[in-house]
Amino acid sequence: MVTPEALERWRHLIEPEMARCVTPMTWAEVLGLADTSLLYEDKASVMLVRGAEIAGDRVCTIVVAAGVLEEMWRIAALVERDARAAGFRRVLFLGRRGWTRIDPGYVERAIVAVKEL
Repeated sequence: MVTPEALERWRHLIEPEMARCVTPMTWAEVLGLADTSLLYEDKASVMLVRGAEIAGDRVCTIVVAAGVLEEMWRIAALVERDARAAGFRRVLFLGRRGWTRIDPGYVERAIVAVKEL
């Protein structure tokens, strides 16, 4: 599990990313995930992941990924390895389509639509 201190080291990357993502979170909400999440780190990049159950299927969800793209792929490989070892059947993220263009292992399954009123 993640300590709030470990998250705080990455606040400069995590907080802005979470503020503009599909499902925005405040910093307090991110800190609230510490007990149920894992933190993956590289030199200038970070991923926060946690397990979830969706339609009866155990999935590893990437809550936030921030930093340098090249490092992200190294971190993603570790997340996938650990998720497989923990018995998860899938890795899930909500993000930009660029991920699916760069890594053919990730396929688009749904879209998120927003209508401004």
